[in-house]
Amino acid sequence: MLVLMTRKSTVTGLLLSCTAVAQGPFTPAPAILQISRELIKPGRSAAVAQIEKSGIARAVELNNPHPWLMLASLSGPDNDHWYLNGYDSYAAFDAAAAQIAAIPELAALWEDLPRQKADLVVDPRTVLARYRQDLSYSNGLSGAHTRFFLVSTVHVRPGHIAEFTELRRIVRRGHQQARAADILSVYEVESGTADGTFLVFSPSASLDEAGALSQFHGRGLENALSDQDRTRLRDLSISAIDSSETVLFRVDPSLSYPLREWIEPDPEFWRENLAFNRR
Repeated sequence: MLVLMTRKSTVTGLLLSCTAVAQGPFTPAPAILQISRELIKPGRSAAVAQIEKSGIARAVELNNPHPWLMLASLSGPDNDHWYLNGYDSYAAFDAAAAQIAAIPELAALWEDLPRQKADLVVDPRTVLARYRQDLSYSNGLSGAHTRFFLVSTVHVRPGHIAEFTELRRIVRRGHQQARAADILSVYEVESGTADGTFLVFSPSASLDEAGALSQFHGRGLENALSDQDRTRLRDLSISAIDSSETVLFRVDPSLSYPLREWIEPDPEFWRENLAFNRR
């Protein structure tokens, strides 16, 4: 079990102007987020990593144009891997698929990778979600030197989406009033899992910062709200939310496929990635 240790100074550091947050991968936040999720069978992580690295090497050779960010769980389900792909629209999603299909060797690579991993993973699935800018705080999906993500999966009670929307707007208002320097990216799932599912991404540069964010998103946020908003937030949490789970993920630089724009401001982090030296 992972226990996050925090320092008061780190919490204080979150209460700064949001202009202090520099850009990172997927900035601005993509309108459509594709999440390919796999649960790795016990003892099979090394084999999956080898397959993925071979796939990245081949993607580099074929000049694959589309980046992804790979997240691996540190809490919650063991060996839970999320591959994030971002698009400006569903039309851009279609265009990307057509671009890959036009390169037979690249299309064959993407068809072959799932087959190679078929006996190594459990319940692979793909989720498509739409960015809710009206419920989010700050600009990008990640910040400068992002190493970890807190991801909250929220299941909203049927018929209570409007109440949940009000709840998230109160949360956003609390961040604005606190002048918090963190990032909250809210996505509403449109296909691939249960209806009424929302995903909230909060990036951090260290485990200590992730712990501080967890603390701030709880008691610290309530302290930034007015009495009226605080009471309303608690009422809406009871009436609108069926369940919520927060999982800590780390960004795996070796199993991601970064853009040059991701590498240049953070070269040491990406140096071991097989795409590091591609033109």
